[in-house]
Amino acid sequence: MTGRRGPNPLAGGSALPRDPLSKFLIKPANARVQGLSALQAGNPHFIKEARSTYSLMMYMAGSLGVNGDYRHNTRAMGRWEESTPQRATAWHGLQMVRNLNTDYLIPLTSVFPENRLGPLGDGPKIGCAT
Repeated sequence: MTGRRGPNPLAGGSALPRDPLSKFLIKPANARVQGLSALQAGNPHFIKEARSTYSLMMYMAGSLGVNGDYRHNTRAMGRWEESTPQRATAWHGLQMVRNLNTDYLIPLTSVFPENRLGPLGDGPKIGCAT
C-alpha cells in the first residue's frame, strides 16, 4: 500500500501513514508519543512517531466501531490510572496479536500455497479487525 494516495481505509480514511499494522502488530514498537508537558520541549517523541501511532489508533477504533474516547481519557493519556478499562484491554490485545503474528503466523509463511500469500510474498497475519 505504500506510495498510494487518497483516503486510507486502514487509518479511518485519513491521510495518516498507510500501514499502521506492520510497525505495531509485528515489530516490537510501543505506541507512545504524548509528552508530559504541553510544549515539545522535553518530549522525546517525534511527529513521525505520532502519525504512525494515530494511524494505528484510527485502525483500532474502526475495528471496534468506536472513537478514541472509548479507550482514553484524552485529558491525561500518559496516566494509565486515569484510563478506561478498555485501554488495558487494547494494550493486552496488541501484545497478543503481536505474539501470534511473530511466533506463529510468520514462521508458517513457507507452508502456505502461493495463492494464499500477499503481493509481497508474505503470509496472512492477524489484525485488530480479524
